[in-house]
Amino acid sequence: MILGKKSKKHIRGGADTIFETGLRDELLEDFIANNEYIQNRNNIDNIKFITGSFIDSIIDNCKFNNCSFNNVVFRSSQINSVNFNNCNFKKISFITDCKLQNVNFINCMVDIDDEDSFSMYNSHADFCDFRNMNLTSCSFSNSSIITSDFRGTNLKDAFFEDVDLTGITFDGTTILDGTRFINVSGLDNSQSDVSTASFENAYIQNTRLGNNSPTNVNDYPSDDELSEVSSIATDIIEDPNDITIDN
Repeated sequence: MILGKKSKKHIRGGADTIFETGLRDELLEDFIANNEYIQNRNNIDNIKFITGSFIDSIIDNCKFNNCSFNNVVFRSSQINSVNFNNCNFKKISFITDCKLQNVNFINCMVDIDDEDSFSMYNSHADFCDFRNMNLTSCSFSNSSIITSDFRGTNLKDAFFEDVDLTGITFDGTTILDGTRFINVSGLDNSQSDVSTASFENAYIQNTRLGNNSPTNVNDYPSDDELSEVSSIATDIIEDPNDITIDN
């Protein structure tokens, strides 16, 4: 692990990086963890991770308690059986074939005042717990988020684009106000547990919902369909003399 000059503690690098004892009240800033295997036998407490990257790394069986992640990127990394307890996130990204499995975000706070406060791109999440998080305006694209739980989650103005949502759980406490679903799959009562969620104020495009679609769905036309409507209207305006009216 390569740590910047402002880092207070250098963690032993190599393929067998282990937090042998709990780390407390430390600051890791301007760091790069490249091809690391990180696990711990105790807890990782009160660490501030600021402006850094975990690249091609494995984070396994860890518990992060009361930690802060500010401008941190997880790229092409595996995060397995990890609990984030009472952690704060600001500009955290999971990108480029990052894999999350059995990851729980418990009592975590997201700084929603910042762009890209919490995002996932071209990655995979399986059996993840996003319950009760405020993910307002957060983005998920070109990814799969399957068998994961969003009960009590605020997804206001968030968007899911080109995402597989098979096996997800939304319910009446999931806030879907202005949430956009574009070209998603799995958003169907027969494939996911979403029957009690309200999509009345959500926007759904280019998505086949089948006969078991959620209730109160607003199905919005695609850009191509809007383009066709626009061209027809333009033709009528430009050539009013060509208009004929049948009986």
